[in-house]
Amino acid sequence: MCKVAVTILGVSALVLGGLAAPALGKPKPPAKPMYYVQVMDALADKGVPESIKPEAKSQLEEALRARPEVVLAGTAVSAQDEATLVADLKKRKLKGLALSVRVLELSEEIKPPPEGKKSRVLQISARVSIFGSTIPAAGLAIGGDGQSRVGFEVGKNILPGDRAEATRSALSQSLTQAVDQAITKLSTPAVVPKPEKRRKKP
Repeated sequence: MCKVAVTILGVSALVLGGLAAPALGKPKPPAKPMYYVQVMDALADKGVPESIKPEAKSQLEEALRARPEVVLAGTAVSAQDEATLVADLKKRKLKGLALSVRVLELSEEIKPPPEGKKSRVLQISARVSIFGSTIPAAGLAIGGDGQSRVGFEVGKNILPGDRAEATRSALSQSLTQAVDQAITKLSTPAVVPKPEKRRKKP
């Protein structure tokens, strides 16, 4: 069994393939679809391999697909001209969004074996940012950031499959975090400060 050490925002966990303990309390009712999302091509910052962009886009789609509030383009609403699409979304009470991910950092480090272990650790760090606009385009509509670090126990020679799996896991963790943050922002009503009342002069 492959062991994966996962660290997200300073919280570490060792994933051994077991099942997590069920949460206490009554389960919340499933959220209704609220957002129709078109996923655009991914971007990569300087120093990040261009070859990672297809995987980053794929992991963004997976993170969005896991959210019950999201309907991905092509799964419920067909791709139509914008005017017809906007009318269709209004009828379905869905807010249209076009999203992309920018991979800000993707780094690799080989760590020596932990105490009492023989295997080295392949450590992959990922940092991402998602952004997008409304459909029809009306400026910036959404944003979210995420970062993660995962470690795979590896032998003397690192197999391409091990590196690919560790990279996929790091992107998945960071994008799940970024999507959660973005959906929370979208779902939180904007607070408009009340104007201060002018004091009457004595």
